[in-house]
Amino acid sequence: MNSWIAKIEKSNDIMRITKSTFPTVKGGNNAIVFHNAVKLIMSNKMKDEQILNLLPKLYKIYVRLYPNINTLKQRLSDIRKIIKVNQSERAYTESTKDKYFNLNFDERSKLKNDYNSQVLKKNKNLIQIDKSEIINKIESLILSENKYDRAIALLLAYGARVIGLFDKNVVTTTRKEWVRVDGIAKKRGKQEHTIRPVLSITPRRLIKEIARLRLDFADKKIIVDGKMASDKLNTLNKTVVKHFPWLKDSRNKASMLRKIYADLAWDQYKNKYTNKQVFISEVLGHSSLNTSFSYTTVNVN
Repeated sequence: MNSWIAKIEKSNDIMRITKSTFPTVKGGNNAIVFHNAVKLIMSNKMKDEQILNLLPKLYKIYVRLYPNINTLKQRLSDIRKIIKVNQSERAYTESTKDKYFNLNFDERSKLKNDYNSQVLKKNKNLIQIDKSEIINKIESLILSENKYDRAIALLLAYGARVIGLFDKNVVTTTRKEWVRVDGIAKKRGKQEHTIRPVLSITPRRLIKEIARLRLDFADKKIIVDGKMASDKLNTLNKTVVKHFPWLKDSRNKASMLRKIYADLAWDQYKNKYTNKQVFISEVLGHSSLNTSFSYTTVNVN
C-alpha cells in the first residue's frame, strides 16, 4: 500500500502503476482508476491507525487529480460513505475532519479561484462555431442510417450526456419546444430532473429517435461499469471528428457537443434570461455556477 502511494506521489502515470498494483481495478484515466482503487481499499476492514495514516496522503493525490472543486467534493464524499459502512465509527468521524480527508476553507477558496482562472484562460480562446452549421448538422444527421450520426444529432438537440442518451435519460414532453429530462446522468444533490429546450427537431421527434437509437444498440453491450463501453465511445468520438474536424484536439469530443448545445440554447432563449451561467445551470442541471461557467468556452455565431 505505502509503496503504491509513494510511486504515484512522484508519477503522472497513475493508471499504469495502479493497475499493476490492483489488477481488477477498472477505468479509462488516472483519476477514475485512482478513485476506484481507493474505493477497493476502503471496502476492506483496516485498523484505525492504518486508515488515519493513509487518508492525508490519499487526499493530496485527490486534490491533484480533481481541479474541479465540485467533482473533488463528490469523490471525497464517495470514499467517506464507504468508510462509514466498512470501517470503525472513529475512522469515519476522523475522515470528516480537515486534517485528514476534507477541504478546509482556504483550500476551497484556492481551488475555486484556480479553477475559475483556468476557465477564464480557456475563454480567451473561445471555440467559434457557425450556428447554421450546427442546425444543418442536426437536421441532416437525424436522417442518417448510421446510428452514430443520429446519436450526434440527438446529443446536439437536447444537450444530453452520452450515458444519458444511451441509457439513463427518461424524456417526456412538456411545454412547446421543451422537454422534461428525468434520470439525469450526474444527479446533483436532490435534483431529479431538468426542463430544457429541444433544438431543430420537435420534442415528439426527439423522444421517438431516442427510442429508435436504443433499439439499434439493444443487442450490443453499450454500458460497462456504469459508463459507455470504450469501443462504442471511441467510434462515437471518431464520428464526431468526422463531422466536426475542428474538435479533433478536444479531450472529450462527444462531450463538447453538450457545450455546443448550451451555447445554441442560450442564443435562442437569452431574451428570457438575464445571465448565461444561470440559464445553463438550470437547463443542464448543474448545482454550481462554477460548472456552468466552464461551459462558456464555446461561442456560437
